[in-house]
Amino acid sequence: MPSNFYPNTRDHAAGRRERLTAAGRVAVLARLFRIGNSALLGSLALFSVAVTRHGNRWTALHLSLLFISWSALAATAYAINDLVDRVNDRVNRPQRYLQRVDRTPFWVVVSVSLGALVAGTTGALVPLDRFLVLEAAWSCCAIGYSFGLKRRSGLLANLLTAFCVTTSAAPGLLQGFSPSLGSLSAVLFCLMFAREIWKDIEDEPGDIAAGLRTIPILSGRAFAARSASLVAVVGFLVLILDRPPGHNVETIAVYLGVAGVVLCALLFAHPDMMPARQIQRLHRYASIVVFALFVGGSGIL
Repeated sequence: MPSNFYPNTRDHAAGRRERLTAAGRVAVLARLFRIGNSALLGSLALFSVAVTRHGNRWTALHLSLLFISWSALAATAYAINDLVDRVNDRVNRPQRYLQRVDRTPFWVVVSVSLGALVAGTTGALVPLDRFLVLEAAWSCCAIGYSFGLKRRSGLLANLLTAFCVTTSAAPGLLQGFSPSLGSLSAVLFCLMFAREIWKDIEDEPGDIAAGLRTIPILSGRAFAARSASLVAVVGFLVLILDRPPGHNVETIAVYLGVAGVVLCALLFAHPDMMPARQIQRLHRYASIVVFALFVGGSGIL
């Protein structure tokens, strides 16, 4: 009987016999674990403890353990999401290895398990009270997104994704609060929320095939694009009004915020002026620059 999960096509059958070299497996795992994104979330966790009270008491070893643990946790969450999200990815990203094979290879399962083990083991050595509890709660949110939330409500799934990215700054909150950390979190939340909406617009064909209930499917692409633009405007306004200190840093933050507001206004007026893939990438790059500005303005370097 034909299956929606394993399409019975000649091309897919050919993909079942695909074999990879060691270098090919490394490339697959690097994409699966989103090495760059995971490292950025680990860096956000480091920044959170550096700018809150007692941040100067952390040793290089403890900072390294925190970075490794949170990066491995994020990488594991990314991988689980990709493994669960195979149906619509076969429509949206058919060129990827995992979408061309019939079943998840054993070496991928082992790698994901090792990632979770590394996150838990190094997390146990991080000198923060309730850090493992935080990691467990964060994991439940990240994995909860993968297992069915998007099928029930695309809006809640987008909010949860933005929440997971933003709460990578939560380790520092276990030892205190910093105003700059609050401002950064607000900007990142808005930009990531908007990015997820644009990503849903990009992924609409596969999401329809998977029976998901995303904003562009339920309300149309134009409504989704305009909603994403409004959310991003809020983030850029927060950046302008509560920008990080430092003359050069403040100037760059204002220019970035104004440019973001102008671009969002154009996208609101003309939702189809750019491909959704390019727009969601711009949101990602803007988030990275914002993070770098707050790091530069914090004086911790």
